[in-house]
Amino acid sequence: MLSLLFATAIVTVLIGWLENTEFHTNFVLKVIELCGLVLAATLTFIPINKLIRPHWTGTFAYVLGLVVFIPFSFMFSVFGTYDFGSLVTVIRDNPPGAMLWVGIGTLLGPIIKFSSMFVLLLFGGIYFARRVPHFSKIVLMVGVVLIAVSPFTKFMYRMVVPDPSHAFISIPDDFQEPIITGRPKIKKNIVFIYLESLERTYLSVPELADALAPISQLEDEGLSFDNVVQIYGTEFTVAGMVATQCGVPLVQNGIINLHKKRDKRANDPLIDPVGFMDHIHCLGDILAAEGYIGSYINGSDLAIFNKGRFFQAHGHERVFGVNSLSGSRANVYENSWGLSDASVFEYAHDELEYLVGLGNPFTMSILTLSTHGPDAELDKDCDYPIFHESQIPAAIQCTGDHVQRMVDKIADLGIANDTIVVILSDHLAMRNSVSDMLELHGENRRNLVTIIDIGRQGVFSKKGSMLDVYPTILEVMGYQIADGQANLGISLLSDTKTLVETIGSKTLSSAFKQNQPLQQFLWDYDYFTSATSNITH
Repeated sequence: MLSLLFATAIVTVLIGWLENTEFHTNFVLKVIELCGLVLAATLTFIPINKLIRPHWTGTFAYVLGLVVFIPFSFMFSVFGTYDFGSLVTVIRDNPPGAMLWVGIGTLLGPIIKFSSMFVLLLFGGIYFARRVPHFSKIVLMVGVVLIAVSPFTKFMYRMVVPDPSHAFISIPDDFQEPIITGRPKIKKNIVFIYLESLERTYLSVPELADALAPISQLEDEGLSFDNVVQIYGTEFTVAGMVATQCGVPLVQNGIINLHKKRDKRANDPLIDPVGFMDHIHCLGDILAAEGYIGSYINGSDLAIFNKGRFFQAHGHERVFGVNSLSGSRANVYENSWGLSDASVFEYAHDELEYLVGLGNPFTMSILTLSTHGPDAELDKDCDYPIFHESQIPAAIQCTGDHVQRMVDKIADLGIANDTIVVILSDHLAMRNSVSDMLELHGENRRNLVTIIDIGRQGVFSKKGSMLDVYPTILEVMGYQIADGQANLGISLLSDTKTLVETIGSKTLSSAFKQNQPLQQFLWDYDYFTSATSNITH
């Protein structure tokens, strides 16, 4: 039995790892499965000797290989990525307790599966290495291979040998702080509605047409930007927010001093003394200087990925999350993450009324949750039918209804003509229960970016990334900015080429990934000041 379980674990890990590679073919899969059967049969029927003296080098390499490989295999299976930088971000920027509850609530099955495989591979490998002649050599070889292909190894290698693609990004040439050359006569309010994982690609899936009807109708009524790709540094929620409001990618703030960061968070779960790219000039900073009131609402803990800290650092004096409410978790939480979208929009309606009553222009950002993978977090009253055993379509439709009611609320308050509504995905969907439909579109998957500004309609197909949303918003609001540029973003309404158009999305992603000078530039004020003093445009 142990032989079969051990071989099954190896086959499962291998097939999962090869899934998004050119080697994931029926022939290769059959070969792997056949090898698994041969291994199981061999270990079952080969005579088991008395204990063999262990080769500690092989055992150590094997254990280390499992430790630096299996966690990334889990990441790839669940999220569709095995980037070590993303793992660092999760560890660095999330309260352990909150993420534990999320993991138990949404990923318990995969956690049990991969934990079981890790235990099987660990003890199975050691057991057979000590009882089957020459198996210790196989264990050594497997350990070396696992270490060699681990994303951790690649990450450490690139710490020493930078990716040549970094040369495609030049801070003096490519970065320009927003230079405002003209201001709008009317200061319009602006409301951002970030739709969790609700990418534009869903609109291209015929089976989901009914679920997308509310979103599709809103897109037809506004300015639609249908060619916004995903690049590195914009592929998770707060990264998408930073990109669209600041025009820069969210690259890691180093992997040093993690323990110090966590100690500071223990004293205050919302405000972190180290700041959040405070020196980068974002939309909230510009609008705060123009007299706008900033507000942010989401249903999860504000400390998760430091979303609350980001908005507070950039012109948003009012932030709200589930940790803003008093009471026990059992009495406050409505799902694994926090509040349902129904509750979030209820608070958003109240906040909208409050902001309107102040008489000042305002910027308001709302983040939804229900369409989060792996299979949505439905509102209690969301009663649309389950499609192909997936709750995602129902969640999309209910989210669309919430968004439409928010747009209607703006009209009911009489501020529709003075308010711009931005409806957008925070990032492309990670692995979820309808991923097979999305993955059919391959590299043609796109983010959703729709801007509703009464009296303006149109489709814009200029190729860009979420970085380019920031200057686009400024221009839609009526600001004139030099060269149509804000930080690394280029307005999708301008004739200037975006970075994606200039060097391509894959090269741009490689240029951002583990780019230590860029990390320093975005996170270190002194480095930023020194670098920008040499910029001349």
